[in-house]
Amino acid sequence: MKKQTPVKEQLLVLLKKHRELSIDQIMNHFSISEIAVRKHLQGLASQNFVNIIHHKQEIGRPYHTYQLAEKGHAYFPNQYQQLSLQLLEDLEDIYGIDTVNGILKKQTDRMEEKLIKEMEKTKIEDNLDIFIKNQNERGYMFERRINSDGSTVLINYHCPFKDAAVKYPSICKHEEQMLSDLFFDEKITTQSLITDGKACCQWKVSR
Repeated sequence: MKKQTPVKEQLLVLLKKHRELSIDQIMNHFSISEIAVRKHLQGLASQNFVNIIHHKQEIGRPYHTYQLAEKGHAYFPNQYQQLSLQLLEDLEDIYGIDTVNGILKKQTDRMEEKLIKEMEKTKIEDNLDIFIKNQNERGYMFERRINSDGSTVLINYHCPFKDAAVKYPSICKHEEQMLSDLFFDEKITTQSLITDGKACCQWKVSR
């Protein structure tokens, strides 16, 4: 898919992370004029990347919020060639669900082995950065937030396997197990999942 201009790209990423925003909320992330930002949003809306939602109020003027349309979500990488939902369904029909879950587990194990080899070459405190870098290269959109209590929240705003993960939730369970294996000195707590209809996946990493 054709790349967008830097401002439009930033708008798409922003709406991917926050699901729905008003123009005031959007302007907190830009130094250019509001008129320019609105023009970019209108352009994205005309291309069907963004939905403009109209809100009426009993008191005060109507206002708009913005959110990604399906085409906007599809702008981000999806690894359908590597993990075809139809292929998994065919395998389930022929060999059963245990075979499908076994294949999915094998995929996660392969990634875990790769990460372990990379982590062995670096300092322990850099391991989380290595994990985030590798996952983002696979099409995810990971970042981390440090809480006041010293714990870390891993946040993922885009799942390249979403359709498959909705049908086969073991994908998410394998990912969580991989986190537990890689960071065995930490406690991993799942706080939200995109497959449950949330805006992002979140895992708390704490001692």
